[in-house]
Amino acid sequence: MAQQDTVELVDIFGDRYALVRAGSVSHRLLFGQSFTFIDPPERFLNRLAGEDHAVLASLLQLVDSLGTFGISPYTAKKRLVDALEAGEIKVYLLESDHWLQDAGGVPSQSSPPPEVSREAPRSQQTGSRHAKAAAPSVKKAEAAIATDPGITGGKVARLEFMGAPATKSELDATEANNQREDSYSLKQQEQLMTNGAARTNREMLLAIESGHIPRYLVRVGPKKNFAHGTFANPSNEFAFAAEPADLRGLSAEEAMRKVGWTDEWIEKCKGEEIVACIVDTHSDSAFGDINHLEWEQLKDKALANDDFMDKMSAYNLDRDAVSGFFDKAESTPVGAKPSGLTDKELMKYMRFREGLSEDFSANKLYTGFGATMNESGELGGRELMLSKGKTGWKLNTVDHRLVSLGDL
Repeated sequence: MAQQDTVELVDIFGDRYALVRAGSVSHRLLFGQSFTFIDPPERFLNRLAGEDHAVLASLLQLVDSLGTFGISPYTAKKRLVDALEAGEIKVYLLESDHWLQDAGGVPSQSSPPPEVSREAPRSQQTGSRHAKAAAPSVKKAEAAIATDPGITGGKVARLEFMGAPATKSELDATEANNQREDSYSLKQQEQLMTNGAARTNREMLLAIESGHIPRYLVRVGPKKNFAHGTFANPSNEFAFAAEPADLRGLSAEEAMRKVGWTDEWIEKCKGEEIVACIVDTHSDSAFGDINHLEWEQLKDKALANDDFMDKMSAYNLDRDAVSGFFDKAESTPVGAKPSGLTDKELMKYMRFREGLSEDFSANKLYTGFGATMNESGELGGRELMLSKGKTGWKLNTVDHRLVSLGDL
């Protein structure tokens, strides 16, 4: 009796994949399983690998490598595919389930996996009946798995940029630095902006990791932007702000890029005097509503904003759809095209991102993990959210300094 190919379906970070192994026993279909949330992973891997201990070992090694929180879907998918294919399991990204019907299978949890007769050796498996049926709607994993890495190389989470988790000694040192920053006078902050040196990326990321809410905040832009006497646009519900420690010793253009100004807007400011406006939030209670600025906080703000939700409704996006797009944005690298969306869905997603930029200033460089980024994918400084109080961030009520960074 001829050996059979078997097909398993599995969801990996929201994308459906077919795993094809030549001549192996049947396995139950796996639907709706997310590789990131399997507990314990050994149970999932045993089902996936069956009796193939070599594949099981490679997958267990993969799980061990993903044991640290913060791995991006892009990186995890690539590693998973590499491990599976090293174990002689072919991996395909499915664009639809239509091919299953062509091959005589029905995608349901109760049905067994479709078995397809092997008509060629593995080296020529693309000539099998399964491959012919699947060809219109299945892409090879190496091409399809490489979801657009954007400008970050696929990284999406803070820990991926940190490279290694924070140690206790680092967190202790970060807390000491936080307290020292808060102890400075406004005059000292002004002097350090010109004469000091910006902290390193890791020091900045550790400050985010610590969760400390800083006393001093800073915004950077043309001097004329602050001529109206407000720290930020009073028409907005909240404003982005940075920490002075990340902008010290920088030129006007360097500072603008570090807080997330795009090339387009920098070009519009050529010839302008650029300043850093530092505020002492402890001097005015209206500046005391400071929070972290990550996807979770932005999502809460957006879903509670009637104007934004009305705008989304005009694009036929209800609350669940908007919430789903936030989840999609959180797992998509900066500057990347999100995966797993139809052309129609992608158009709506782009409307959603335009709305975030227009209503909340969360433009295409927004990272969602508390740090700014420039258009080259380089990290900038820490980013926090300052909610608008009754005074609309009027500068005449708060101790502040305008520090010239020179002409752009």
